[in-house]
Amino acid sequence: MSAKLPPPVPAAAPTQPGRLGKYLLPAVLGEGVMGTVYKGIDPLIHRPVAVKVIRKHLFEASASKLSAAQRFRNEAQAAGRLCHPGIVGVYEYGEDNGDPFIAMEFVEGTSLSRYMALPARLPEPDIASVMVQLLDALHYAHEQGVWHRDIKPNNIIVTPEGKLKIADFGIARIESTALTQMTMLIGSPGYIAPERYTGETPPDRRVDVFSCGALLYHMLTGMSPFAGTDSEVMYKVLQQDPTPPSQTSATPTPPRCYDAIVAKALAKQPADRYATAKEFREALVGVAVFQVNATLSRAALYSVIAAADAKVAAPSPSPAADAATPVQRPSAGKPGSVASLPTGWDPATLTEIESALARHVGPVAKVLVRRTAKDCADVPALVVRLADEALAGDERKTFLARTATLVAAARNAAALKPSTRAARADAPTALLPVLTVTPLRPETLAQAQAVLASHIGPIARVMVKKASAITTQREQFFSLLADLAGEGVDRERLMAELSKIR
Repeated sequence: MSAKLPPPVPAAAPTQPGRLGKYLLPAVLGEGVMGTVYKGIDPLIHRPVAVKVIRKHLFEASASKLSAAQRFRNEAQAAGRLCHPGIVGVYEYGEDNGDPFIAMEFVEGTSLSRYMALPARLPEPDIASVMVQLLDALHYAHEQGVWHRDIKPNNIIVTPEGKLKIADFGIARIESTALTQMTMLIGSPGYIAPERYTGETPPDRRVDVFSCGALLYHMLTGMSPFAGTDSEVMYKVLQQDPTPPSQTSATPTPPRCYDAIVAKALAKQPADRYATAKEFREALVGVAVFQVNATLSRAALYSVIAAADAKVAAPSPSPAADAATPVQRPSAGKPGSVASLPTGWDPATLTEIESALARHVGPVAKVLVRRTAKDCADVPALVVRLADEALAGDERKTFLARTATLVAAARNAAALKPSTRAARADAPTALLPVLTVTPLRPETLAQAQAVLASHIGPIARVMVKKASAITTQREQFFSLLADLAGEGVDRERLMAELSKIR
C-alpha cells in the first residue's frame, strides 16, 4: 500500500517573496501545480533572473527522496549546458533550507498561447517563422542529447523583437522524472506523443517532433488535432489520424502542401516521423512560397498589444500553465501601448488606410497603421509594407485595390513637389534616388532583379514581381524594392545602384 501523499505545501510563500539563496525575489511571476516562478535579482551582478521553486512535497512523496533530488539536479545541470538564443538559459540549480530551485534567464515577452488565442490566426509566414525558430532551437538541444518532452504554446515565449524562446527546457524532463513513482504523466494532452502513453519505447528527440507537428496543425487550423477529454485525446493519439489541415473547416483554408508535412510529424510510430527537427524544418522551408524570416512580422507582434488596447484581448492562459514560463507580458497600461498619431501624417489619410485594413485584421489595424507609419516616408510605402506584413493572398490584393486611389493621389502630389535632385545639387550623383516617371520595361525589371539579388539572393525575383505588380513608375518601383529588401540591406547603397539602371 502506498503512503498517503501529504497536502501540497508551497516551497515559499508566493505572496511575500524575500530571498532564496543569493537571489532577491521582489515579485511573483506565476504559480502552478509544480511550483512558483519569481522575478529575481542576482545582487552580485545586478542581473534580473526568473527563479523557479519546485514544491518540496513532490520530492518528499517519492519513494526515494535522495534519488529524485539527484535526478532533478542532474537534469538542471544538463539544461544549463544548453546555450542557444532560442532557449531560455538555466543559470543555476540550488537548495535553500531544503527548497530546491532553478535560476533562469529572465525574458520579456508574451507566451505563444496568447497569439493563438486571438480571434484571427497568425498569417502563414508568421506560422512558418514560429516553426523554423522552434525547430532550430530544438535541433541544437537534441544534438546535445537533451529533449524537451513538453513543447506547447505556453512554453514558447515571443519577445518584443519577434524572436522565440523555449521555456522550461529540460525542466519538463525533471518534473516527469520526479513524478514517475506517483504514476503521473506530465505533459499537455494533444501534444504528448503516442510512445509516452504506451511506454513501449524510450522517448527520444522524436517526441518533440510529434509535439511540433501538433503545434503546426493548431496554428494552421485554429484547432487541436486531437480534441476532447483527456481519455478521448489519448485514444485519438493512439488510434486515429487527424483530418488533414486543408480538409478541416478552418477559414481561410490552409494550403494543401502542409497536409503531408503534418501527417509525417504526427505519425504514430516514431520511425515514421521526421528523424530530426532539422529535417522537419527543411520540409517546411521547401514548400514555402515566401521568404521565411527569423522573426515574426510586426503585424503579429502588435496584435496582442492592440487587442489589449481595444479591450478585445483573448482570455489569459491559466496561472498553472504560465507558472513555468519566466515571462513579462505587455500591458495595456504601459506608456506608449496605445498608438499615437505619427508626426507629419495626415489623420484623414491614416484613417482611410486603417478602415481598409480593419476589414481584414479588425481593431489591430489602428495600432498597426500608426506604428508602421513611423517608419515609412509616404503613403505608397506604408500601403505596401502593411500589405506585405499583415496580409496574404486575396486579402492582400483586396487591400491594395481599396487603397489604390490614396496611393495614386500621393504619387500625383509628390510629382508636383520640387525635385529632390534640385534640392540636393551638392550631393554625389550616385547617391541620388531616381525621380523619373518613365514606365517600367522588361529590361529594367531584369536589371533591377540582378541588382537586388546581389543584396538578398534568389528571393529578389519574388520581390521584383511584387513591386512591379503595385507600380509601373521607376521611382516608386525602386523605392518599393528598397523597402522589401529589409533592414539588413544598406538602403542608400541599393538605391544608388538601382538609379544607374536605364
